[in-house]
Amino acid sequence: MYLPTRDSEHAGLVKYIEQQLDALRASVHGLTEDEARSTPCRADLSLAGILKHTLQRIRQSTLRLGGEPDAPPEPMESIDDYRASFHLGPDESVADLLAHWDLARVRFLAVVPAADPTVEVVEPPAPWSGWDSPVSAHLRFHLVHLVEELARQAGHADILREEIDGVTVRTLVHTRARTAPNAYFTPYEADEGTLTY
Repeated sequence: MYLPTRDSEHAGLVKYIEQQLDALRASVHGLTEDEARSTPCRADLSLAGILKHTLQRIRQSTLRLGGEPDAPPEPMESIDDYRASFHLGPDESVADLLAHWDLARVRFLAVVPAADPTVEVVEPPAPWSGWDSPVSAHLRFHLVHLVEELARQAGHADILREEIDGVTVRTLVHTRARTAPNAYFTPYEADEGTLTY
């Protein structure tokens, strides 16, 4: 959890990115493989799919920030590539996805703090976000956009998790952080054989 503090603008962006990653990772804690793959809402969206999509996103951002990701990001050159980034194939397991996700996150968070938000960059086309050709920007745009995108995905994850078993991601984040119980929080206890840390 990112608690109130007197951070610089850049340190604040880094902490907010990290906070959203914490929420996304916690979203599958205590679920079975089938539950993590389930699509409990009208949209064809699962927690595993959200994690797969954000894995690609943090790999792309690691490269953009000059780091070396755990593996090359999958290309997103068409609408089919974009849609596929939200779905696990039959040969992919959630456990393997989480192992890759955890490694990618470590490598990503190793380069974000050193990123200079004032550097001029060229944002590649992102038709799903409204621009079809490369656009000049400062790296700050990329970092703030990451906060926005990760927060959106974490919000989706929270809704999906509540639909699966009624547990909030906030509860799972506090459980992972070993927050002391209080009137607002009771630690979650995962069943044996589920996806845990």
